Amino acid sequence: MPLRTLVSTVRAAAPWLGLTAFIGVVDYLTPSSYAFASMYFIPIFPAAWRSRTVGLLVAAASSFAWIYSDLIQRPVSDVDAQLWNYSTRIIVFILAVILVSTLEREQHRIAELDRQRRGLLTLLEHEVPGPLRELATELYGLTGVAPQVAERLTKRAEQLVFLSDDLASLGELEASGLRLEKRATNVVDMIHELRAGASDRQHVVLTVPVAPVRVQVDPDRLRQALDAMFREVSASSDSVSVDCRTEKGNVAISIGGATMTMPSSAATPVRGDDPAVGARTQLARVLVAAHGGTLFGSREPMGRGQRLIARIPI
Repeated sequence: MPLRTLVSTVRAAAPWLGLTAFIGVVDYLTPSSYAFASMYFIPIFPAAWRSRTVGLLVAAASSFAWIYSDLIQRPVSDVDAQLWNYSTRIIVFILAVILVSTLEREQHRIAELDRQRRGLLTLLEHEVPGPLRELATELYGLTGVAPQVAERLTKRAEQLVFLSDDLASLGELEASGLRLEKRATNVVDMIHELRAGASDRQHVVLTVPVAPVRVQVDPDRLRQALDAMFREVSASSDSVSVDCRTEKGNVAISIGGATMTMPSSAATPVRGDDPAVGARTQLARVLVAAHGGTLFGSREPMGRGQRLIARIPI
């Protein structure tokens, strides 16, 4: 190790070397009936968190202080047993340094990945939707393009805008967590708002109770979940059915293609580790789970439609 690096390491380890020396003096002055070996971990842990090299230096000093105090207080009677005890203690000190320094490096790596993810989410949130919205607007002005083609391309551009928003929202939720402000909310009114916000191209069939269905939820977050479910289903079907009912202490909100033949009982819980699940569905799953509920999904073959069901405790 170069001299300059050694001097820098000693300076960085100085506070914990001083603490090690203090513990060693106390260990030396204390009768042998008191065990002080574990006290040397007090300077070793923060030193190892500073860096592995600093931790190893403090571990070496701790080993020397402990062995010296032990030799003074306990004259060697069994050399083999004494060497065994000393070597195992030194190994334990070294393993503690390796463990703590590895944890520190892993935390630093995770923090760096989180910083990069936040940067990517910021880029996705601010840079992607703008050009896509401009594209959706300019498609209508193209000459020589059939209106049906322009409409279809515009719809795809709008879906990409929503997808980028959903990806940004999903990443932000996973990075910072959820803070819910729950209050009694009529989900029937929320479903009517969902239909009112549907585009003119979408046909929405509602099957909801006449009486209010009040649930303790965060209305903004639940509205975000239902909107993500609705847009996921309507991406593959222009005719959407929305059903709301209470069952076994839960409110079940089902959104699916109106022409689907697969029964709701065929739906299975949406898994977070399923690579086939899209960003909208994952966003809805996270939001529903935050309310103590479960999101279920089913999909008919050949892309003929899908259904998403949110079950939330009343």
